[in-house]
Amino acid sequence: MGLDAMHAALFRGDNVRKYSCRHMGHRIASLWIMLGLLKPVIGSCVAGDMTASKFYDMVRARCDVGRYQKEMLDTVFVDGRPWLIARYCSAVLARRRGPNLRKALKAARAKLGG
Repeated sequence: MGLDAMHAALFRGDNVRKYSCRHMGHRIASLWIMLGLLKPVIGSCVAGDMTASKFYDMVRARCDVGRYQKEMLDTVFVDGRPWLIARYCSAVLARRRGPNLRKALKAARAKLGG
């Protein structure tokens, strides 16, 4: 069992809800601060009006942040699937510029033979 899983296992009870935060990395708090989400998420949790739908709507903003996009690219790159790398890079490049993404897209297309 990983450290995060062991830490999460300490929190149990009717008032505890677990939400998935995939691909946010171990610096999740600083990412949430960058997104302006830390206080609203904690505030909604303390107020008792946080729902899964509300939470996932709030954290969807991460998709537009360069740091998250870089960490996501690193994750996809490790999987070694050039078609997925090309698809991800194309989607992000449609919204913003990014030399690292363009370089990764070019390499992925070269591996795919096109």
